[in-house]
Amino acid sequence: MLATAVLLGEWAESNILFGGVFLVVAAGIYGLAWYVLRGDRLNRLGMDEEQLGVGKGQPDEPDDLTPKQA
Repeated sequence: MLATAVLLGEWAESNILFGGVFLVVAAGIYGLAWYVLRGDRLNRLGMDEEQLGVGKGQPDEPDDLTPKQA
């Protein structure tokens, strides 16, 4: 009976510790996924800006290339 109580006490402690480990791992996976998706979104926004020529000193519209007539 005493051996069962000792084993039960060790099981409860390890169960709590493993639960904490799984929570830390789940938070790490969530954080990594957020970081990767954030970087992907920023890369896609950057590619769109490059394709449009925004921020490169180029005009936004092709009509701006023609000289203004007075």
